Amino acid sequence: MWQAIKSRSYKSEQCKIDREKLRVKVEVNDVVRNMQKELKLALSRAHPCPGCRQPNFKVGNNNHIFCETCRVHYCALCHTVVRKSKEHYGPRGCKQHTVDPDFV
Repeated sequence: MWQAIKSRSYKSEQCKIDREKLRVKVEVNDVVRNMQKELKLALSRAHPCPGCRQPNFKVGNNNHIFCETCRVHYCALCHTVVRKSKEHYGPRGCKQHTVDPDFV
């Protein structure tokens, strides 16, 4: 009789532990999924470098981006290498400052 009670008690404790492990595992999976969504969203806002395809981000509303990987300056709007800012940005070129619609 004592063995049966002890066995049931052990099994119920084991069930509690298993349920707790399952709950923690589900929570971790949810956290990982949320992090993946956030990373995808962040990368969708990145502007790939025309030289090395490294994703870079705009600073504020400035469309002039500098790639630290290949040391190239480029435009976030047309994705072309910018050699002289005065020639690329201006009345006949791209606007140097625009607000991203994602952040408004």
